[in-house]
Amino acid sequence: MVEHLGPSESAVSETNLRQTRELRLADFVIASSVWETIESDDQQLYTDIEINKTETEQLAELYELIQAKYWFMQPEYLNMFPHQQWDIEVGNHVTPIYNYSSRVHIDPLNARRIAHSVARFSASFPDMHEPLNAITVVDHLPETVFGNSTDFPMHAETQVYAGMIALSPLAFKDEDYRPDLPVLALEAVMIHEQAHFLLDRTLEVEWEAAGFTWEYDKTDNYELYLPSESNECVTEYGRVGGVYEDIAESVTAYLSHQGKLNITKQNIIAMRDSMLRLPEFDVSKANEIKLPQLPRELHYYLDHNRVDTRD
Repeated sequence: MVEHLGPSESAVSETNLRQTRELRLADFVIASSVWETIESDDQQLYTDIEINKTETEQLAELYELIQAKYWFMQPEYLNMFPHQQWDIEVGNHVTPIYNYSSRVHIDPLNARRIAHSVARFSASFPDMHEPLNAITVVDHLPETVFGNSTDFPMHAETQVYAGMIALSPLAFKDEDYRPDLPVLALEAVMIHEQAHFLLDRTLEVEWEAAGFTWEYDKTDNYELYLPSESNECVTEYGRVGGVYEDIAESVTAYLSHQGKLNITKQNIIAMRDSMLRLPEFDVSKANEIKLPQLPRELHYYLDHNRVDTRD
């Protein structure tokens, strides 16, 4: 069990605090040889918990971090089971597609469209392909986050830390992605969402250094980012959505060769394009649905601290 730090321990050195924190949050792991075999991100789940909290608060924070990294531990997924699983193989990497939606049936054509989009993206940005651990299809995403589901429908959501893309049924409509970006919706959505893996500080800084900036505003209870007139956003969604959405829309236009992409933005993206050959890809429908599992060490820790993972 995690113990609460008492007042007498407040003067412990920073090094000892960190050691104490690790021992309290992962003593069963640190005391054994398996600590070295755990991914660094998983180690961070233990060591990032704030020390000056009660046992209950520490466990709650740890579980919040676990949910952030392991999408299948989030409440909406714990209460569902997928009715389809497709596996897409691009190069040496396999990404499962889990279909939880009651409104979508994934056929071989759509599975290959998803796989082709992943392959196309990885040919240009190979370093960004590996984090894609899973793709889900769900009904619970909101219709929009910008107040207007007609002009700004929400096709998908990306959880970068979890390496997961969640697609809504809107992504499977046999129509253009947007009026100002005439690409088949599913392929464009997959490129757009993968582009969010590129949104590190460097790319954002390059965007802003070129003068593509937004000011935050709030209208009708939804977020709105008002860009400078010189932004020349490739889509209205990019203009309204702010710098991150504009980058993702611009990458989509760049890879699909559609839309009127600003030449400066095109050059920024092109500098990152590895321009590799399209890797081989394949799709297969799983005979048996196999959901991912928590690492054994995390299961052990949660079980021994009596954290109810169903909440």
